[in-house]
Amino acid sequence: MIFMKYFVTSLVVGTTAVLLGWIISPETAAIVWHSLPGLCCLRGMLFGVFDRYIPLPIAEVPISNIPEGVSVQSTPSRIFSLEELKQYDGSEESKGLYLAFLGKVYDVSKGKQHYGPGGGYSFFAARDATRAFVTGDFTDEGLVEDIDGLSPREMLEVKHWVEFYEKDYTPVGILEGHFYDANGKPKEALHKAEAQIKEGLKEQAAAEEDKKRFPPCNSEWKQGSGRVWCSNLSGGVSRNWEGFPRKYYTQGAANWRCACVREEHLNKAMFREFEDCPPTSVSCKLIK
Repeated sequence: MIFMKYFVTSLVVGTTAVLLGWIISPETAAIVWHSLPGLCCLRGMLFGVFDRYIPLPIAEVPISNIPEGVSVQSTPSRIFSLEELKQYDGSEESKGLYLAFLGKVYDVSKGKQHYGPGGGYSFFAARDATRAFVTGDFTDEGLVEDIDGLSPREMLEVKHWVEFYEKDYTPVGILEGHFYDANGKPKEALHKAEAQIKEGLKEQAAAEEDKKRFPPCNSEWKQGSGRVWCSNLSGGVSRNWEGFPRKYYTQGAANWRCACVREEHLNKAMFREFEDCPPTSVSCKLIK
């Protein structure tokens, strides 16, 4: 393909030169014609030099040369070791103020009042403490990047913080360690985290659908007693029916929640009546 480009281009250039030579004089045409092979070679060499040393525009970079799942714009500018990241704790002798989250390093200099020395979140600086963002354990044992054991729903908090830092702070690279290797490639821990987040989103969607189907009850409490009741707006779910208060035991849940249930679902095993409350009442008194 490259040879054909050189040959066709050179042939067009040579033929044009010959025609111009005949217009000027037959002798000139003869000189140009006999020099055509030289023109072809010269043209080929020129194209070879330009193709070799002048880079293509970014839009012409072959897709196969771009790592899978990584856009040109998102390619990390730097891979930090933990020792290098420790040099960015915001102190006077440090190189700046960085933190890592889920293996990605962010410049949080504009949040120095929070992350800098003396700030309320200074313990997040110069390290990856992803787990602590979810657990709230700010001890040395809790300020770690390992998120094994977090539930899919807890991983949605990780997703929230990723979105927060991507929106409010500037990414400057990635951290070699739990989530990325020394070459900047994602490790199994990152793939697992992404899968957990997807599972959390599925569970969240299922919970929202369950809430629409069996809306939460209204409730109020006063000195040792209270009540739960249903309306066509209870639980923040607008509908054209009220339902009856029931204890709703969902699969795998340790406790029940109060749900407003339509009459056709009252006999299902996951629902229990409140003590001393008529089955068809839309309001039930509770005693602690």
